[in-house]
Amino acid sequence: MKNTVVALASVACLMGAASAHAAVYKLDFSAHDFLAVDNTKVPHDPISGSIVFTAASLFSPASSIDAVDLVIGGHAYTVSEVESETQAPYHIFGGKRNGLGGLGYQNDDFYLLIRDRAFASLTFATPTIEMLYTTSGTATITEQIAEVPEPSSLALLLAGAGGLGALLRRRRRASP
Repeated sequence: MKNTVVALASVACLMGAASAHAAVYKLDFSAHDFLAVDNTKVPHDPISGSIVFTAASLFSPASSIDAVDLVIGGHAYTVSEVESETQAPYHIFGGKRNGLGGLGYQNDDFYLLIRDRAFASLTFATPTIEMLYTTSGTATITEQIAEVPEPSSLALLLAGAGGLGALLRRRRRASP
């Protein structure tokens, strides 16, 4: 009876391990035609960049920001400076300096809004620029890797394999 319970528990762990997964997405974007806060047109080079993030699905909250390739006003953003939020159908990315959505004047900060995989707006500030805003741009989000096992899935898989191994070992010892 004990062996049957161990075997059933092991099989359940192995089956549960296959269902959980996450996907890696890459957001590529470009923005242009910036306006100042007072709506005056300002010359500025187009800003383009990419953000790689992991999420259970496209419109699930990002579980991690994995890579950032973005330079605004000479400041190269790093993974530790960027955060995200998802409010379907929106993906929001921004600098952590003043909290997401708390864009600060005249410092290195940005707020990028993507709606349904399309560019919605980019607002940014640098130490020399108070704040610039645009709704002109392009964006694409592509899935990079189909499935990545989550740590809990791997733990279930190892527990199931360990249980089956223990069962086989006991059976071998019990056999003459």
